[in-house]
Amino acid sequence: MDTSTKFLIVVFGVPLALSAFEQLMHRIAGGAHFWQQGENMPRELRRSTVLMNEEAISCTHPIPIQGRVDQVFLSQGGEVIPLDTKTRSAHRVMESDVVQLSVYAVALRQKYPTANVSHGYIRTVVGSVNDKSVVYHRVRLLSDRAVVRIAIG
Repeated sequence: MDTSTKFLIVVFGVPLALSAFEQLMHRIAGGAHFWQQGENMPRELRRSTVLMNEEAISCTHPIPIQGRVDQVFLSQGGEVIPLDTKTRSAHRVMESDVVQLSVYAVALRQKYPTANVSHGYIRTVVGSVNDKSVVYHRVRLLSDRAVVRIAIG
């Protein structure tokens, strides 16, 4: 490849590639925005950063815990917020949902000891893929002590 060909590639090819990349990123970000708006995702979560997505979580203290958290967000205020999705026939939160998120919170408090983990979200999905309804339910999480009491019966 001669010098003039290399020059043409650098002058025209690189900007075209960068432009195509920027357009792709805009479409991806726009898609995420549409998804967030279409589901009426709470503003707190829309403004947060995803820390974990479908990841294993565990700890050994105060009790051994292993689980797989759907999502964990870091809010602009520094709060760590777990989210669990439930597919149901109606939009409702069960006590077991709050316990499950609270168990994850115990492990999250160990993983991020300086973070506040006081609430989370249960995302309920009702309906089929083409005709679904999604609701985000903000729930107050149980303390580590309350989770331990439940675990040891």
